[in-house]
Amino acid sequence: MFDTGGLCMRMRASWEYDWWNRNGIAAPTSPVIRDLVASTRPDLPAVPVAIARGRANASQVGFAAFKDGSIQPTLVGNTAAEFFDGAGLRLPAGMVPTAMAVTPYNEFLVVSVWDTNTVSGKLAFIALRPRQMAVGNPSQTQNTRWYWGAPGAWTNRGMKLLGFVDLPFAAPTSVDVSNNLYLQNPRGFSDNDDPARGDLSRQSARDLWRGVNPVYSAGNDQWHQMASGGYAVVASRAEGKVSFVDMTPLYQYYREMYLTTQANFDRTVDASITDGSKWPFTFAVEGRQRPTVTTTLSIAQPTSVSAGVMANGYTNTRSQEYFEYTQRSPREAWSGVEPERYLGRSRAYVATMDGTVRGFNVQGLVFPASPVGKSVSATPLFSFTAGRNPSFAYVNATSTASDDLWLVSRGDRRVTFAWPTGDVQYSFTDSRLIDPVAGSVSFNQGGYGGSGAGRAVNAPFISIMDYNGKAIHTYAVHPRVHNTTELYRFQSPAGAVNVLFGSSAPTPGKPFMMDQEEII
Repeated sequence: MFDTGGLCMRMRASWEYDWWNRNGIAAPTSPVIRDLVASTRPDLPAVPVAIARGRANASQVGFAAFKDGSIQPTLVGNTAAEFFDGAGLRLPAGMVPTAMAVTPYNEFLVVSVWDTNTVSGKLAFIALRPRQMAVGNPSQTQNTRWYWGAPGAWTNRGMKLLGFVDLPFAAPTSVDVSNNLYLQNPRGFSDNDDPARGDLSRQSARDLWRGVNPVYSAGNDQWHQMASGGYAVVASRAEGKVSFVDMTPLYQYYREMYLTTQANFDRTVDASITDGSKWPFTFAVEGRQRPTVTTTLSIAQPTSVSAGVMANGYTNTRSQEYFEYTQRSPREAWSGVEPERYLGRSRAYVATMDGTVRGFNVQGLVFPASPVGKSVSATPLFSFTAGRNPSFAYVNATSTASDDLWLVSRGDRRVTFAWPTGDVQYSFTDSRLIDPVAGSVSFNQGGYGGSGAGRAVNAPFISIMDYNGKAIHTYAVHPRVHNTTELYRFQSPAGAVNVLFGSSAPTPGKPFMMDQEEII
């Protein structure tokens, strides 16, 4: 416990292990999985191979993929039945999930797949149906403003498999996704309450949303937009390949259907999760929306990939901090704003077995108007080292910054913190780390409702999954931000420090993956 003049912080998480441990100790904190096994799926494999949730918006709905091809939502927190559909889906026979990612604002779920029928790799694209973001009055939208493939908040009422994209390798092992939106947690905002501005069945709302530029939207327009570009990055460790997949056709198609004519919007009203000829249409029915592989790079033993995301949360984005305090470049002609304003969205990252982390320029995949183009250069923008056998920790808008990089090295038992510019801030090791394999970054807060010294205190933290150590270790970590008014004092008897040990929680099994979300 850290004492700060009457405000206390406990860097000790209260772990309630999820129900699929099935060992008599775990608590049923994921009732969807529990109820599914009890009712219709007693054969569901006990351990998921991948988990995922959106990294930018509030995402209380996560997803778990199982080796038999089942993809199931996992609901946590203050959920209400009318906001969630616990029904999942199952990929066709022979399709084995290997990794998974949700687009930043809960539009789509992307799953890397090993197709055992053809011994080939694929990406599966699944449309999600969240409730519209930034609506302060739920009674207005409970049964009307649920839009497939559109940005939404902490809800989901459906999943539909759109189709597959073939990969140029057989065994994908990691995947991540991003798009060009830059928002924040919509809780507390009501910008879309007015039907003229939020109800997409009205031409006034469609015109407003279509006219907002995702490159840099500000003020009252930020909640009235859909992504216009994005991508997936997927790697095969065994084959030494990394592919970049252009998702812009998918995003542009959904903009066309939702934000143009009444006739197009009316086609989205007739929906079905089983009929491919009804909304959302499958790739077999509307082929022009299918994402395409644009670039494949040869990179030895890629262990983990990360797609750059920007969302305001615990602090400004790192890109915004960099713009305000470090570097402010001239405005670019194609965008009309300084490149630092979209720095985090313009980069993707690949970590490799030897500990090298490379940053690549994906601006042309994220922003259709960018002169960079769709191909990704094999020459990285930068590289740094993060310890052998690294993996990217889960980072979202409640982390040190949504576009920060945190890596956990299993080979060197090291944790590394870097900015999206490739500038390493610090790294640390600890004798308590026996076998660190994954991590997740969030923040802890004591006190609420004030600004200024003595009103509140907070500290970001990272939780480390220790596989053979059978524990979860939590450390407070200095966020390297300029606004430190309410930041916990990172001090030890020897002086200023970057990291403070918080706690170790033993686990009934061997933890190997984690994500998290703020819940109120």
